[in-house]
Order: sequence, then structure tokens, then C-alpha cells
Amino acid sequence: MSQTRTVPVKNDRVYLRTTREQKDLLRRAADIRHQQTTEFVLKASLDAAEEVIAQEERIIMSERDFAHFVELIENPKPPTENLRKMMAEYDALKLAHPEASL
Repeated sequence: MSQTRTVPVKNDRVYLRTTREQKDLLRRAADIRHQQTTEFVLKASLDAAEEVIAQEERIIMSERDFAHFVELIENPKPPTENLRKMMAEYDALKLAHPEASL
């Protein structure tokens, strides 16, 4: 039994202006990879975008720092008097202005 693959329709465009030297460099690199220039640029851009997003979404810490983090989450310190005061002020603001997104 054969399986059919659905190929996504590419109907969005990204426009890019370059210098002649930049375009030649991209074309040369694409040729080395045996790719069309558009394919090369898209793949490199997507790889870079995924890396940027991954760096923003990841938190890297040592085992010691992670153990400390877990300890604080599992056994939080009680709120300070200043924090309790600020929380009460926030609750009062929410009651005074229910239409506001606080």
C-alpha cells in the first residue's frame, strides 16, 4: 500500500534586498550545497530563527542552581510585610477599577 505525502502550499513571500556582493556570496554558498539560492537562504534563516527562539525559551543553569531553584519552589519563603502590603494595594486597585486590566 503506498502512502501519499501532502506538500504544503507555499503562497507567502519574503522580499529581500541585497547588494550584488551579498547575492553572489549567497549564490556561491547555495551552489556548494547543491541548492537553489532561495532554498539555501530560507533554510539558513529558519535555522537561525529556531536557534534565537530556543535561546529565549531555555533557561540554562548549573545543577547547584537548579537544586536551589527547586528548593525555593517546593519550600517558598513566607511573604514579607512589604509584599503583603503591596498585594493588598493591588487588590484594592482591582476593586476600585474593575474595568482595567491590572
